[in-house]
Amino acid sequence: MNLTNRAVLTYAQHRQPPQALKLIPVLLYLREIRDQITSQQPPTLAELVTNRVRVKDEQPLQPPPQWFEKKLKQGQCLVMLDGLDEVAEESQRQQVSQWVDTQIRNYQETAFILTSRPFGYRDAQLKQVGIVLEVQPFNFKQREEFLHSWYLQNELISQARKEDPGVRMTAAKKANDLIERLKKFPPLIEMGCNPLLLTMIALVHDNRGALPGSRVELYGEICEVLLIRRQQAKGVPDRIQLDVRQQKSVLQVLALKLMVQRKLDFTPAVGVPIIQHQLAAVTGNQIQPKQFLQHIENVSGLLVEKELKLYKFTHPSFQEYLAAAQVKETNQEQLLVDNINNPWWHETIRLYAAQNEGTNLIRAALANPTVTSLTIAYDCLAEDNWVEPRVRRQLETKLESDLESQDPEIFKLAAQVQLSRRLKSSTAFLDDHLEIDLSYITCAEY
Repeated sequence: MNLTNRAVLTYAQHRQPPQALKLIPVLLYLREIRDQITSQQPPTLAELVTNRVRVKDEQPLQPPPQWFEKKLKQGQCLVMLDGLDEVAEESQRQQVSQWVDTQIRNYQETAFILTSRPFGYRDAQLKQVGIVLEVQPFNFKQREEFLHSWYLQNELISQARKEDPGVRMTAAKKANDLIERLKKFPPLIEMGCNPLLLTMIALVHDNRGALPGSRVELYGEICEVLLIRRQQAKGVPDRIQLDVRQQKSVLQVLALKLMVQRKLDFTPAVGVPIIQHQLAAVTGNQIQPKQFLQHIENVSGLLVEKELKLYKFTHPSFQEYLAAAQVKETNQEQLLVDNINNPWWHETIRLYAAQNEGTNLIRAALANPTVTSLTIAYDCLAEDNWVEPRVRRQLETKLESDLESQDPEIFKLAAQVQLSRRLKSSTAFLDDHLEIDLSYITCAEY
């Protein structure tokens, strides 16, 4: 449930705080009314609301003539206009903003709330707006509060029940299960700071009853939700007509190139040449590269504009996941072998090993043992994919034997690898600043 839906229910059920005015909530989805309000003779807000309540599929209303006009003039309504960014055409979006400006001038006593993702408001700003607020990242406590509220509302809607102890118990159980899983997985904790990504994680968790068994599956499902399913659920028109596989094939090329260049962000001038060939291969030049990048940013949210004309994936893990998928599909394992001692490639190598045999990667680490290479090798082994038995045994026994070595350099290296693995993967988050590891620390690490 988004902020505007929640506000409507709060006011409709008279559950607003005592100090808040008693207002009539009016919620309009701009994507549904854009054609009406950008026509040659657009209706006033009062006319639009009156017409919509009269033609409702369920329980149509018949307000007296001029009823909404009077309520709006008297400031007795709270008008919420949802999703300026979902008006896809820029020129139409600007027309919508102009119409909203006109209504704010006409009904100066009325409170208006307009929602939009940043890109949608940036090129269609209101002139009459008083305050602009931007959603900030969640902290640890807010993540937990959000998940409990999200699951409670989800249970109420899916079961069509009123709130009772049974519903609250079911929702709390699901929320707590996901919270505990997030605490044990640092990359998901970081993603959870982003309200959109936390919602995607919760959707996947709720649909499955658990998170997928591997990060590869989880990232894949989140990508699918962002690229297709979210737009379908909201009824947003698909302007590029590409399925998930086609969109991912283009983004994979971009992600791998950025990894090779050791970059997390890029300008359109850099991104367009990278994706041009693959985009043409899947669309036959029907979609221009800039149009594709704008769609991925504006509609799916998998790319974000970090600052003016500087883009990045919404989280580094998606760049690493897509790069690993591209390495797999194009048989470029040697690129990862050559970077086995490069921490920049650690997560990409691990995500690749989760989908493929890891023998060559582990063999490369054993041939050039460092803290970085051996940590990556053990992480690859932990993905539980197939590894040649002799190479597997060699790695499994190396750490144990090296920790007993009389050679101080071999012993030191083994201890550093052990500590590196602990710090990377064996902690649980207690809050935004504190992590804890309940396992015993070895003498070597101490």
